[in-house]
Parts: sequence; structure tokens; C-alpha cells
Amino acid sequence: MAEQVGSWIDKTEPLTLLSEVKLNIVCFKVSEQMEFSTESYLKSINETNKVFMTPTNYNGEYAIRIAFSNWSTQLKDIDALLELLNECIIKIE
Repeated sequence: MAEQVGSWIDKTEPLTLLSEVKLNIVCFKVSEQMEFSTESYLKSINETNKVFMTPTNYNGEYAIRIAFSNWSTQLKDIDALLELLNECIIKIE
């Protein structure tokens, strides 16, 4: 499931996947060409109260970390997450 999210992020402007997806962790940021920051995007995501993502520092860069840790996460949850990430891009642009 993390690989599916990582693949979507890698193909989605304005997001940048920061590392190969390993196990259940996805690290990404907003592309530097955008007029909004990774920090403001993370805030927009978490303010929905539908998911909670954490900030991280990846090679000196502020980034967002998604960690899949619930054994009951299903594909429908991933679809809902990707829809939410897209909605937040549209909202903040």
C-alpha cells in the first residue's frame, strides 16, 4: 500500500517523492516551484481530521512522512487518502 501511495506521489505535480518507499514509510515534499510550502500543505492535510501525517527532516529538508501502521488498512482507505491529498493540493493552490 505504501508503494501505491509513493507511486502516486511520484507522478503527481506538485509533489516530490524524496526516497524509495521502504516497508510502510513514504517521505515527500511539495516541489520548490510551487507558491505554497510543504509545511502549509501538511497543515491543510491534518486540519481535515481524516488522517494524521507527521513532519520529518529528510536530508536537511522539511518533509511529510506517511507511516502505514494499522493492519486493517484496506485499498479503499488508500483511495480515500489519495483523494484527500489531491483535494488539499487544489484547496491550497
